[in-house]
Amino acid sequence: MMNHKKLLIGCGCALLAIALVVCLVLVIGNSAGDKPTLPSNGTTVTNPDGTTNPTDGTTPSGNTNPTGSDASDPTEPSSGVTDPTVPTIDLTEPTTEPTEPPYSYPTEPNGDIIPIDPNEGQTTTPVVTPVDLGGVTVDTITTEIFNNWSGEQRRAFLEYFNANIDNMTLDQKYYVYQQTQHNGWMDEGLMSKGLYFCSERDYERWLEKKDLGCTYCADTDCVAFYARSEKGYTEYDYTKCPHYNEEHDPSIYCQECGYKRFGKCSSGETGCTRVVSKDMPCPDCGETVYVGKCHHCVHP
Repeated sequence: MMNHKKLLIGCGCALLAIALVVCLVLVIGNSAGDKPTLPSNGTTVTNPDGTTNPTDGTTPSGNTNPTGSDASDPTEPSSGVTDPTVPTIDLTEPTTEPTEPPYSYPTEPNGDIIPIDPNEGQTTTPVVTPVDLGGVTVDTITTEIFNNWSGEQRRAFLEYFNANIDNMTLDQKYYVYQQTQHNGWMDEGLMSKGLYFCSERDYERWLEKKDLGCTYCADTDCVAFYARSEKGYTEYDYTKCPHYNEEHDPSIYCQECGYKRFGKCSSGETGCTRVVSKDMPCPDCGETVYVGKCHHCVHP
C-alpha cells in the first residue's frame, strides 16, 4: 500500500516537470520567431512567413552596399551638406581691419596729375576780427586809456607794440613803456635836456653815479652818462666814453695776462680761464685750473 502511494506521487511530479518544459519551449519558440538569428556561415535564413533573406552580401535590388572608409549611413547626409532651409552664418570676427581702396588721383588728358587743394572739403576757419582799440596808437596811448581797457584790449595793444618794436624810435619806446608800466610819469624839463627816466628815484640814482665820475676818464660830465638803453632810458654806458679801450675792459680781457676771457673768444682763439674759490678741472680741456692762476687753452 505504501509503495503504491509513492509511485503515484512520483508520476505526478514527472507530469508536472514535463508540463513546465513544454511551456518553456513554447515561450522560447515565440521569441525566436520574432527575432531570427543570422547564421555566421553565409547560409539562407528562413523567415517565419516562409521567405528567405540572402546573406551573400547583396541587397534584393542587386546593388552592393559599400564597405570600409567609403561606407556611410544612408539615413544621414554626407559630410559638407547643409540643410537648405537653415542659412549658414559665420559668427567669427575678422582678424584684420577692412582696408580702403587706394585713392585714384585725377589726371589731365595728357596724363599729368591734377593738383588737389589740401583744404578742399574742410571747413574754412573764420577770420578773427582784430580787437577794437578805438584808433589808439603808440603815439596816443595814455595811462588812463590803458587802465580803462579790458584785458583783451591791453594784450592786443602790447602784442602789436612788441611785434613792431624794432621799427620804433627810442622816444616812442620810452613813451609807451612809461604810459603802460610807470603810470605815465614823464618830466618835460628833463626830457628837454635829453634825459629819460622812469621815475624821480631813478633820476636821483643817476645823479649819485654821475658824481662818482666815469670809470675810464673820471669826468663827472662824461658823455657815457647820457647814453640811452634799447628801451629809450638814460643810463651810464662806459663803452661810450672817448677814452674807452676794449683791451682795458675786464669783462672782455683778463687784466692779468692780457688774453681774452674764454667766453669772449672766437673758435680757435686762445682764451684765459680763472677761478676764485677752489681748484677745479677746466670744463674745456680737463686740465686743473688753480685759484688765482691764469689757465690758457684753445676755444673749441
